[in-house]
Amino acid sequence: MSAFFALAILLVQAVLVSDFNAATSFAAVLSSIGTVFLVALTGWYATETRAMAKEAEQSRKDDRLREQKANVQERINLRRALIQEIGKIRYYGQRAEQYHVGISDQDLVALSEVYEANSDSIGKLTEEEVDVVVEYYARLVQLESMIDLQRVFDSPHYGDSISKYFRYIRLYQGSFFQWITRGWFKPNYKKREERVRELYDDLEDSQERAIETLEENLATEREELEELRGPSADSNKK
Repeated sequence: MSAFFALAILLVQAVLVSDFNAATSFAAVLSSIGTVFLVALTGWYATETRAMAKEAEQSRKDDRLREQKANVQERINLRRALIQEIGKIRYYGQRAEQYHVGISDQDLVALSEVYEANSDSIGKLTEEEVDVVVEYYARLVQLESMIDLQRVFDSPHYGDSISKYFRYIRLYQGSFFQWITRGWFKPNYKKREERVRELYDDLEDSQERAIETLEENLATEREELEELRGPSADSNKK
């Protein structure tokens, strides 16, 4: 750059002393130097622009990768929580066989906190998972409602003393008429008992489908997460 300015000064001096031949030579040299400088500057700018564009693209890829890993991890965590909650009770089939109106006052201990707290995130799972999970919790609500209905109408242990007395009388009458008709007459409390047993069986089927589907997709996305983390990922972080 200092050489360029030196030539420029010489050019000015040549013009001032009317040495036009020298001035012409200096001008040609300066023009060549300027051209080389502009070419070099253009090349540098193009290189820097490509580097910045490449860096920006890599940054976008890194952001997408982080987001993808975060989404996969979120679904993994949600599946784990749902499997634990749905699988907490494993005796629905046994309860279906043992159920009768006398135990309708016992609360069903199945939980739905995870499902309710993550209702906005359930849609991030696969369509099949959404179907089986929603089906399970819908059947759970249906069963709880039917048990509550039988408790209110039929349980001799629910309510005040007068209500208990009249329920007991209805149960006795219903059982008596069923006995003398050799089973032809079926009292309403027996119909509700059968319905509760059916709902227990349906809930057990839904539970098995939900857990099986969630576990299959959990294993698949664990593998996907390991691939996203790369070969150096720590398998313990799954």
